[in-house]
Amino acid sequence: MSALTIFLIIACHQNPATQPKTTLENRSDLASVDSTCQTISHDAGTITVCGQPERVVALDPHAMDLLLSLEVQPIGYAEVEVALLKSFNLGAPMQVKYLGDRMTQSPKFIGTRNQPSLEAILKLQPDLIVGEDATNYDALSRIAPTLLLAGTEANRWQKNIQTLAQVFEAQETAQAVIAAHNQKIAAVRATLAPVVAQKRALLLATDGFSFTAFHDKQDYAGNLLRNLGISLIAVGGLGDKRYPNLSLEVLPQLEADLIFVMTASNNTVDAERERWQQNAVLRSLCAYQNNQVYFVDYQLWSRIRGAIAADLIVDNVQELLNAEISHFSDRQQIR
Repeated sequence: MSALTIFLIIACHQNPATQPKTTLENRSDLASVDSTCQTISHDAGTITVCGQPERVVALDPHAMDLLLSLEVQPIGYAEVEVALLKSFNLGAPMQVKYLGDRMTQSPKFIGTRNQPSLEAILKLQPDLIVGEDATNYDALSRIAPTLLLAGTEANRWQKNIQTLAQVFEAQETAQAVIAAHNQKIAAVRATLAPVVAQKRALLLATDGFSFTAFHDKQDYAGNLLRNLGISLIAVGGLGDKRYPNLSLEVLPQLEADLIFVMTASNNTVDAERERWQQNAVLRSLCAYQNNQVYFVDYQLWSRIRGAIAADLIVDNVQELLNAEISHFSDRQQIR
């Protein structure tokens, strides 16, 4: 019944007179007569795009970051989970955390990343849909060409933004974004070098109950820290899990000099900071006693995973370590 409902909804909205100029690969007949058509390879195969899409929907934060980086303003947006939203009304304008200041218009709420509303998307009449993953890819593709670009690993966003740039003929913009980011990394790395040298860091995620270690060099946030010259502790002896769970008893054994704590799910920075203040084991950690435990938002550090988020994280790290940088500068002046 659900499949039939989706089919009927899509069929009712497919008025030939209002079809978007962007087409799927099975419309290759148009590609042969329109010189503006191009075939784009992506994680779900290929799509054919004719002309530049003007009505674009972002299915998740990663897609939104990539589009805004290319100066494309999406008309619809699906957030990771409802708990992050101020508005729950489908089709209503919404604010996007961390990315909102790059927007000239408020995108319409189309549901969550895992459950976007097909009906809400149809009402927007998009000519392109961009996301990381979509279990209902076939249904979305019947609405508009759907481009999937997974961005969970390290520098994957740099490849994705170049793929997306082909659609909008914005290759120079994509290259400029990557170059600016690399320059920023180099500058901040040089600033941090004196205060992070010889220090071992731990990157954790927590929902307020358990801890998960992010130590793999292929991880987005972990790779950013490594690029800044911060050495992450390789959590061994905990099986082959890429993101192993850690107990409170294990944390002191890791002897971390710096600890970055990403607050996830319904957890908040303030709530997690309070938990550390009240827990004897957490308070006993050397990093905590040296005021080098830093609480950050998982939404920024691990969910968005694009150029804008990467630069914001770099700024965040520099701001968090500013006290150490100042102390180092003062010691240098005394000498």
